[in-house]
Amino acid sequence: MTDYKIPPHRGGADTAVGTQAAVAGGATVAGAARPGCTAAEWAALRAGVSGDIVLPGDDDYDRARSLADLEFNSVRPAAVVFCASVADVAAAIRFARRHRLPAVPRSGGHSFAGYSTTPGMVIDVSRLNSVTIDGDVIHVQAGAQIIDIYDQTLPYGLVVPTGWCPNVGIAGLTLGGGVGLEARKHGLTCDNLLAAEVVLADGRIVRCDERSLPDLFWALRGGGGGNFGIVTSLTFRPVPVGDMTTYSLSWRWSDAAAVIDAWQRWAPGTPDDMTPVMAIGLPDAAVSAEPTLSVTGAWLGAPEDLTVLLGELITRTGISPLERSQQTSTYRDGLMQWLDCAEMTVTESHMVGYGPDAKLPRVNFGRARGSFFQEAIPMDGITAILQAFRERPQPRQPRNMEFLTLGGAVNRVPSDATAFVHRNCLFYLGFHTGSLGEITESERTAAITWVDSCWATMQPWATPFAYQNFVDPELPDWRNSYYGTNYPRLAQVRSKYDPDHFFRFPQAIT
Repeated sequence: MTDYKIPPHRGGADTAVGTQAAVAGGATVAGAARPGCTAAEWAALRAGVSGDIVLPGDDDYDRARSLADLEFNSVRPAAVVFCASVADVAAAIRFARRHRLPAVPRSGGHSFAGYSTTPGMVIDVSRLNSVTIDGDVIHVQAGAQIIDIYDQTLPYGLVVPTGWCPNVGIAGLTLGGGVGLEARKHGLTCDNLLAAEVVLADGRIVRCDERSLPDLFWALRGGGGGNFGIVTSLTFRPVPVGDMTTYSLSWRWSDAAAVIDAWQRWAPGTPDDMTPVMAIGLPDAAVSAEPTLSVTGAWLGAPEDLTVLLGELITRTGISPLERSQQTSTYRDGLMQWLDCAEMTVTESHMVGYGPDAKLPRVNFGRARGSFFQEAIPMDGITAILQAFRERPQPRQPRNMEFLTLGGAVNRVPSDATAFVHRNCLFYLGFHTGSLGEITESERTAAITWVDSCWATMQPWATPFAYQNFVDPELPDWRNSYYGTNYPRLAQVRSKYDPDHFFRFPQAIT
């Protein structure tokens, strides 16, 4: 297993390995008979769309079907349709229905469970990627990746609150909620959504907002990808930004329990301008390796106020950090550092294959699991979790454990105001491992066992809730975990707009 320096939930989908956040829909990955259409039928579809259709045997088929996580590249779609217009999306859906093909939309292709591919038709919306500033709103097509949205809006001092992975597609991120850098101050991505254009399962194109199809609009704000149609464009309320101050503090591994105890009682109560993240990392889980422990984040207020706030954390721990730094810069420079793209241009900050200059690697294997917390973890729980993190040494296995802070504007929205139900949680704790290179079956098994063990160890203190954008195919009760009391209402919306359940995948709302 090769070195894998990607934080678990900040770097992928909302982190770099990805999530269902990049998926505007889903279909079952395995178990379906391989669909077949005649050459004449594919030719007819080609003639009816303005985009491109890639079939098995075409020169660029392998590139066209590749995902962020190459673990799922064993799936061979019958076709990948690169849509160049909303009409192309509608035509692809009608074709798939007519020929009984499973169909799944795809933008960034980041689903942890591989829901952005199918043996049937992949409806790719990545070419629908325009960003338009129109007075006090921003219109974004579904295939735009968040690095490109920031690039277009920051010259005007505006941003759309998004996630933490530069190449996640905006549609799926919004559909699952959208926890990111600006969330505590300005709300989730879905909280800033004003309207959406959707191609329904019967090929109709509709627009929804608070007044038009309000039930669909409610469901799209946190109901997850793959249930109600293919979102093709979104209208957002942007927020103004100024400078950003990034900061970092690090402690010894032996101080981990004290720092975690202090952090979880400090971070959720900090001002909305604060985005605190605590991470424990282990690039190589060999017996002798020692994890790193850091508190990092961004501060959107006056730099001098941050100094006081970080001092409060240090006082709570009772232990001086090994290192402490903070740096104020333009929002763009701070953002690029936050996205781990500080040494890259915007064109380079995409996955390899997206364009000739793209540098971010696709991963060969990844596994992540996590839960929301509504209360601080007691010391015995912290001790048990840290022990699970270190158990089962495995040479060359990277391990990551990360706490993401909620509160602020996220928690001031009622739990039933949108489909995103997780409005009373303090933080999210997730575990992640993966590989950029080749991985043996024994290493893969060891990685999965480690993640599952850490997840099980923290359950006595966690809520039963999980983040729908960090899709987890192993959840015992995903309906409640993702949607809680909002699930019955979501099921009603699904039955109304996709009564035949054309869009299907293992965790589809039914």
